[in-house]
Amino acid sequence: MKSLCIKTNDNDSLDYLLNELKKCDLDNICFSKNKFKNYQNIIIHYTRFGL
Repeated sequence: MKSLCIKTNDNDSLDYLLNELKKCDLDNICFSKNKFKNYQNIIIHYTRFGL
């Protein structure tokens, strides 16, 4: 599994990104939104099949 973390305090950008991720119908991707210290984070977890 691989992960990508996007950190920002721009709530409009976070909301837009979360809405776009919710539209994706991919079984190998999951995501979460968390707050760590000063930033909001969207963490995207994904796996690649066939490795």
